[in-house]
Amino acid sequence: MAQTRIFGYDLVRAVAMFFVVAVHCRVVVDTGTTVGLLWFIACGTVFLSGNALFFIMSGKFNLRERDGEGALKGFYRSKARNILVPVLVYFAIRSVFDLRGDLQSVGQVASYFVHGTLSDFAGTEYWFVFTLCGFLLVAPFLARMFAHMPDSEAKAFIGIGIGFNAVLTVLDNMGIGFSWSYLFSGFAFAFCLGVLIDRFGGNSRVRKALKLLALVCFFVNVAVQYAGFSTYAVEVSPLYTVMAVGIYVALLDLGEKIPRFRLVSFVAKHSFGIYLCHMMVLYAIQPFFMFDQGISTIAVHGLFAVVVFAASTVLAWLIDSTAVKGAKALFDAVANRIAPNKAA
Repeated sequence: MAQTRIFGYDLVRAVAMFFVVAVHCRVVVDTGTTVGLLWFIACGTVFLSGNALFFIMSGKFNLRERDGEGALKGFYRSKARNILVPVLVYFAIRSVFDLRGDLQSVGQVASYFVHGTLSDFAGTEYWFVFTLCGFLLVAPFLARMFAHMPDSEAKAFIGIGIGFNAVLTVLDNMGIGFSWSYLFSGFAFAFCLGVLIDRFGGNSRVRKALKLLALVCFFVNVAVQYAGFSTYAVEVSPLYTVMAVGIYVALLDLGEKIPRFRLVSFVAKHSFGIYLCHMMVLYAIQPFFMFDQGISTIAVHGLFAVVVFAASTVLAWLIDSTAVKGAKALFDAVANRIAPNKAA
């Protein structure tokens, strides 16, 4: 039986995906003016929260304790089918796209695909895939840890993560080296927050406070970046993390109040595909939007983001409905022959 989709999470996925597209479309903004520079920084501050939003939601749905015979195998099988298979399909398409001007042979594409899948694509917007898959590998084990963690320890975990990232951010922006490490550094902390927000964010007062803090953190983050303190500002800075959590909570609450829009759920359903193909769309049409300078490029940015987002949604739907669907069917056939799915 198919599970009913919760619209609030669809809204988070759709908005976060638009954020990801919009932040990459900033390339058309003229930062030579004060207004343009402020727009570039402000947009980056908001839109780059899309990274944290996706990691938070991934933690929310993957850091759940699963019991029963075959639970671990079923988890990895599900992730291979729904994450790895689409990734490989889109990586193959991206390989052809990148070589389009010098495409010579199938072997050339295969070599490019293999090297990209193993390493090279990690230097592109696909870094998210490489990071997420690492988190998913350990998710079942972390899930047990968080499921049996007392509230006092969970609060300490949050405090340590915020504190470590605060020290790292402040010292690096002061030009002081800081080489101490933390296991849950980078977006690993945001991934873990996904399961802790439900635990501590159910209270209406807490949620209101998080929304207000998100607004405050946004303005402070823009100000410090404009002043030149930009290292980790949109990655692990506590200002960024708290803002992202506030946006996440605000979108979930909004999803409970507004009507269910089919378009939002459609975008959410294909959000992973949109992410995997949007830069190909952007590269293809960017030359048509590089025709202006000055403050007017702000309007061009908005139009560019909408066009890329719409075109990427259509392209993702086409690829998901054909190549990805076929690859998943092949995966199911092979996997069922090797190890029948008892839950099917």
